[in-house]
Amino acid sequence: ILADPSSSLCDPEDLFLSLHPLCPVAGRVPGLRPAEPGEFTLRAFRHGKLDLTAAEGLRDLIGAQTEAQRRQALRQMEGDLGRLCQRWSHTLTQVGT
Repeated sequence: ILADPSSSLCDPEDLFLSLHPLCPVAGRVPGLRPAEPGEFTLRAFRHGKLDLTAAEGLRDLIGAQTEAQRRQALRQMEGDLGRLCQRWSHTLTQVGT
């Protein structure tokens, strides 16, 4: 098993194994369980690796039905909307002072 905690989107102290569902080892390791839907995204958000707009972009990418939806979701995941919101927040803070 190779692990690079600095590149993990989740808690670097957690260990994640990618196993085939029919792997006989999967049912024999105490405490081993399948991930819940959205669990890795939630962990990444909680550990500050994704902001809310990027997490929503991932959700939108999974549900995209057209090429335009896919491109928009990718832009959101890459931080376009998050950066725009940060600029607005900065501007509003400056106006308020």
